[in-house]
Amino acid sequence: MDSAVNTPSTPPADQPSPAPPEAATPATVQLTGLNKVTGGLLLLGGVPLVVVFFMNLWAKEYYQFFPLALAGAGFLAWLRWQEAPKPLEAGTGWVTGGLMLGSWLLMAAATVFWSPWAGMVAALIGLLGAIWWLGGWPLLRVMLPACFMLLTVLPPPLNLDVRFTMKLRSLATQWSGSVLDALSVTHAVSGNVIEIPNQRLMVEEACSGINSILSTTAVCLFYCLWRRRSILHILVMLAMTVGFVLLGNVSRIVSGAWFRFSWDINIMSGWKHESIGLVLFAGYLGLILSADALLEFLFSPSRTDTIKPAAPDAPAAPVAMVWTASKTAWVAGLAFGLLGLAQLGKGGMRYMRHETETLISTTALVQRGASFTMPAQIGNWRRLDSERPTSLKVESKEVQSQAWHYQNSDLVATLALDYPFKGYHDVTICYTGSGWDIIRNVTRPAAASPDGAPFVEAKMQKDLVAKAALLFSTLDERGQWVDGSYLKRNTMERFRGESSDTTYRVQMIVPHYVPLSAAKEEQVLTLFLEARKLLREQVMSQMPKK
Repeated sequence: MDSAVNTPSTPPADQPSPAPPEAATPATVQLTGLNKVTGGLLLLGGVPLVVVFFMNLWAKEYYQFFPLALAGAGFLAWLRWQEAPKPLEAGTGWVTGGLMLGSWLLMAAATVFWSPWAGMVAALIGLLGAIWWLGGWPLLRVMLPACFMLLTVLPPPLNLDVRFTMKLRSLATQWSGSVLDALSVTHAVSGNVIEIPNQRLMVEEACSGINSILSTTAVCLFYCLWRRRSILHILVMLAMTVGFVLLGNVSRIVSGAWFRFSWDINIMSGWKHESIGLVLFAGYLGLILSADALLEFLFSPSRTDTIKPAAPDAPAAPVAMVWTASKTAWVAGLAFGLLGLAQLGKGGMRYMRHETETLISTTALVQRGASFTMPAQIGNWRRLDSERPTSLKVESKEVQSQAWHYQNSDLVATLALDYPFKGYHDVTICYTGSGWDIIRNVTRPAAASPDGAPFVEAKMQKDLVAKAALLFSTLDERGQWVDGSYLKRNTMERFRGESSDTTYRVQMIVPHYVPLSAAKEEQVLTLFLEARKLLREQVMSQMPKK
């Protein structure tokens, strides 16, 4: 009887042998080197500046929807994460390196110049790099909707959002005036103000808050991304949403003027104003849903993104590759971590300095209620005791403003001291929002100024007839006149777009209907230079002694 011999069984030649456990696909942490520690260091590199960015953003009323936009982006990211192909495969190394290096360089510049806006841009680039690092194009593709949603909280450069909003307000004012003409409502339109008997309706109030163009278009974008609409569909929807809000603001302005004119009922303030805003916002949502259904019917049924089947497991990475990925992650994490520590240190110093400046500014601002005085005559200009019909109201949105009127022959100049501001403020933007067209805008640097101090000289026109000369200068609390050009001494202020310094603005506007002669332009300039010199002396005399 043969004894049984236990020999290891050999699978048939036509059947693949099972892979050993150690040959399984390495985990994402192993392939990318990203773990909780390195990931936390990467986050630290941008969190301080991003937090400051959102703190500054909250100060802008028309961007106070950003918490909902961030929640919407998170919701879209969570939905798309469920569809991401698993297991994740790290993206191409050179793309990851390029995005992360670009993010680090921009974040470093933002840290040096303390630019929260640039820090936010760097953080978004770093987010794209991290997504590519984790999953390459397949993961980035499904996460793009969430990334696009994040862009709604990033103000465009050069105040393009403010300029766009002002253009829409100007258009709403013009349309409202035409409708009021048809309704036989007595009114006068001046820039973004509609005046009826005993009432001035501010278009800015009707276009603010929950009815803001930016917040409503953000809601529209979220809905389109959630429903997976095509790019063309989204662009048409955004254009239609802008039209909805514009017509809604026109209806609010017209109804406010109509009720006030006909029955002396004020619906432009208080709970009535807020209630109408909520009703209009609900109406915008209904119109967005209806327009989306219409476009879906006209274009094609909504396309559902199909997720490609997950690629087969990649072979095990060599030990050297795993070690290299881990080392790369640690280098990137430490680089960003050092930036984060630098931001925390610089932010702390800025906060301490701000607290000191706040005490100084508060002491100075207590004295700002004191009356500034101007002489009865400056050169050939004689001060008037009251406004003349030819006087123009200067644009000012600051806490305090004091104005004087001077006359020289047929010219009447309105001079004003406006304060306090934070950093440099270009008042031509305000005049543009009031219906003026800036024909010429020239910054006279210190070297080209007669008294060695910079100022801005602008030529404005309205309604093809009214013209005005505008001159203004900005004074900081150190007694220095500053401007907004790249050539000014403090280039860091220009990079970040605003300064923490409290500033004071001297402006003068001179209306006219025929072009000013060279002699009259010289007289206007002489009055402005002498007046700002006198006002600077009075402002600095009320500064607390350090």
